[in-house]
Amino acid sequence: MWKVVFHIDELEKWPLVFGNLRNFLGDCGDAAVEAVVVANAVAVLGAVREDWQADFQQLAAQGVVFECCRIALQGNGVDLARLPAAVKVTPSGIRRLIELQQAGFAYIRP
Repeated sequence: MWKVVFHIDELEKWPLVFGNLRNFLGDCGDAAVEAVVVANAVAVLGAVREDWQADFQQLAAQGVVFECCRIALQGNGVDLARLPAAVKVTPSGIRRLIELQQAGFAYIRP
């Protein structure tokens, strides 16, 4: 099983993360994959960008879990009701990254 967490904290890096995820999933073939994206800082604003919603939906349909830091969402004035169904809220992005790494997830920061 491949377990990976992608960490994004820069808004402009979302297209890179989407591309990295597609490449990674394609490279894994039929292998079992657990992929999580944790967004914090200004990157949480990407979750509500209309032009990226198809990317979130398509990758979520492939099993990718997207999580945004509640602290960053509040700090950036994002109304939680605006988040798409493909995006979950985690209380603390940094704590979540630590939990996933302690659970054996490889850490990737594009």
